Amino acid sequence: MNEKPWLIQRINRRSEACDGKTGVDTHFRFDYMGSSEFEWGALPAALKRIRTYPCVVQEIPLSIGISVWGISVPEAFQGIKEVFEDQIGPDKMQFKECTGMQCLVPSREFYYTADGWWAIDDNILPWAAFSSKKDAELWYSLVFKPVAEKEVKKAVKKAVKKAVKTS
Repeated sequence: MNEKPWLIQRINRRSEACDGKTGVDTHFRFDYMGSSEFEWGALPAALKRIRTYPCVVQEIPLSIGISVWGISVPEAFQGIKEVFEDQIGPDKMQFKECTGMQCLVPSREFYYTADGWWAIDDNILPWAAFSSKKDAELWYSLVFKPVAEKEVKKAVKKAVKKAVKTS
C-alpha cells in the first residue's frame, strides 16, 4: 500500500451544530477542493472505507512544538507525521490540491485555514487528523459510533433469534 496520499480533504468545524444535517456533517464542513477527484461520491466511499479499520485517536507531536491528533490505525501515525512535517516545512510534497496545513505554523499567515485533514485515497491506510484533540474525538465519535451501534443491534438480534430457537 502506498503511504503517501494524493487527495487530502480540508475539514472545518462548524461554529454550532447544523440542524438538518446528520453524522459528521452536523459538526464539520468540507472545503470545496476544486477537483473532480473529491466529488462523485469520494467522501462517502472514504467514510465507508475508514470504518472498516480499527482506528484510534492518537497525539502526533510536530517539530514546531504543537501536536495534531490523528485518527487511524497505529501503523499509519508515522506516515501522517511525515506528511505534516513536510507541509509545514519549506519544501512541500505536491498533492492534488493545497492542504492548507501551513496554517498550523503560528507565525505564518496562510490563505487556507482548516481544523482537520482527511486522506481520502483508496490506496493508503485511511486517516484523518485535527489541530485539536476535542475535534478529533468528536469526528471519531461521529464516524465510528454508527458502526458500533449497528454491531450492537446485530448482536442483540442474533441473541434474540437464538433465544427464540432454544425456547
